[in-house]
Amino acid sequence: MDPGQIVSGIIVSIIALIAGWLAARTSAKASMTNTATSSRVEMEKEAYERARKLDTETILRQDTELKALREETDKQERDIQQLHYANDKLHEESSMVLADNRRLREELSSLRVRFTRLERGLPTNEQEAIRIRESDTNPMGDYRNGRS
Repeated sequence: MDPGQIVSGIIVSIIALIAGWLAARTSAKASMTNTATSSRVEMEKEAYERARKLDTETILRQDTELKALREETDKQERDIQQLHYANDKLHEESSMVLADNRRLREELSSLRVRFTRLERGLPTNEQEAIRIRESDTNPMGDYRNGRS
């Protein structure tokens, strides 16, 4: 063999050896990068699943709380309607009692005037106003002012 061929064979072998070594090194580096990326993707996927589960649980919990609040609100609205109805009824009854009270006071006043006329010996059917005196008998008593 020719010495030139031997040298060129050695050079080709050295180049092939260096290329093989560089390829192995690049392959190892790519494998490490791939492993790191894979584990990072897996961690992010797990974090996403945990966050999604937490969101789903939160939504379900909030839906349950919202349903309970709506039921409570509906109950309170019914109670308020019943209270309004009872209040209106009480107001109506109160108005009737006040009207009856006013009518009875007018009748009492008229009767007192008649009694005072009778007591003084005046005609009871006259419409002329009379002045009520301290000395007049008050048949019903005026307990509000401490007098009888």
